[in-house]
Amino acid sequence: MIETFRQHLSQSFSSEAQLDGAVSGLSALDWQPVADLFAMRLPEFDAVYALPGAEQLGAEIAQARGVPEVSRSGWPGAGGEVLILTSQLKDGQAEEAVFTQARDSGWQVALIAAAVEYTSLGGRARLHSHDVPVRAAAQVATTPGGLIFERRAPERWNH
Repeated sequence: MIETFRQHLSQSFSSEAQLDGAVSGLSALDWQPVADLFAMRLPEFDAVYALPGAEQLGAEIAQARGVPEVSRSGWPGAGGEVLILTSQLKDGQAEEAVFTQARDSGWQVALIAAAVEYTSLGGRARLHSHDVPVRAAAQVATTPGGLIFERRAPERWNH
């Protein structure tokens, strides 16, 4: 099923802007393979925090796992382990800011999951400096000819 998602993305590989537009325009049906993959394969967590653009995906994963969604308006209670979810991991600044908010509110970040990771933009390296795992449904790299699926060390989901 994730191949359907990857195929949809690959139709927008002529530029980063085109891929941004394609990701922001995904329907609930388009997000379903990513939601299924993350719901089945990610480790345990107590809540989901979805960054802007990943709200629909976050709702699907929270429902599948039976956990609450954390709102942008505040971090509830005494904490637990939270999944930070982003539609596109680029330089990691937005994800790092949410990581800091979660930690300062008494939550531990179980991991950060991205529907699409731009491997050339350094977001994973920024987040690894905080010892937080990062998982991505699709990894793309920038080349002189446009975007391609990452081939250097792509993340594998078959283990």
